Amino acid sequence: MYQFIKRAFDIFCSLILMIIVAVTFPFVALGIGLSSPGPIFYVSTRIGKNSAPFKFYKYRSMHIDDGKNKGIVAEQKRVFTVGRIMRRTKIDELPQAINVLKGDLSVVGPRPMLATNASKVYGGRYAPVQTVRPGLTSYASLFDYTHGDACVEDRDLYNSIILPVKCEMELYYVKTASIKTDLTIILRTAIIILSVLFGKKEFPYPKEYYLAKDELERLNNMQRN
Repeated sequence: MYQFIKRAFDIFCSLILMIIVAVTFPFVALGIGLSSPGPIFYVSTRIGKNSAPFKFYKYRSMHIDDGKNKGIVAEQKRVFTVGRIMRRTKIDELPQAINVLKGDLSVVGPRPMLATNASKVYGGRYAPVQTVRPGLTSYASLFDYTHGDACVEDRDLYNSIILPVKCEMELYYVKTASIKTDLTIILRTAIIILSVLFGKKEFPYPKEYYLAKDELERLNNMQRN
C-alpha cells in the first residue's frame, strides 16, 4: 500500500511541478542565456533503482567546461551568478519533475549518484540504497544543503566527513521509509528552503546526523576490535 500511495503522490506532485516549470521557464531560460552561452538544461546519467541508469535533468548553473578547470575549487568557480541563485533556492532541480513523472525519481528518496560514482559509494553496506527509487529530497540531501558548503572547497575533507554521514542517512531512510517519514522530509525541505530565502545561513544538526555519527562510531569500534 505504501508504494502505491507513494507513486500516486509522486505523479500528483510531478504534475504540479510541471506547471511551475512551464510558468517559470521563460524567465529561467533568459537568466541562463544572458549569464552563460550554452544549453539551458544540464543532462547527466545517474543510477536509479536496482542500478538502472537514467537521464537526469537540471537547469544548467555552470559555465561549459573548457577542459582547463581541474579540482573542486575550479569547478565551483564555473558557477555563474544566476546559477548560484538557482542552486541556493533549488530552482535548478525543477526539471526533475520530468524524471518523477517518468518514474526515474520519487519526490522523497536517496539522491541519485553519477554513474561513475554510484558503485564506489553505494557498494557493500550501502547497497540497499540502490534497491529503492531515488528522490528529489532526502535526509542526506538536506544535510548536504545546510552543512556541505563547509567542505565544498576540499574534496578529501568532504569525502571523509560529509559523505559517510550522508551514506548512513540514506541507509537510515531506506530502513525506515513510510508515508509519515516522507511527509516529514517534504515539510522539512520546504521549511529549510524558505528559511534560506529569508536569509538564514546556519542550521542545527538534525537528529539523523547524530544517529549516523553514532552508527559510524559503532562500526569503527567494531573494526578496531
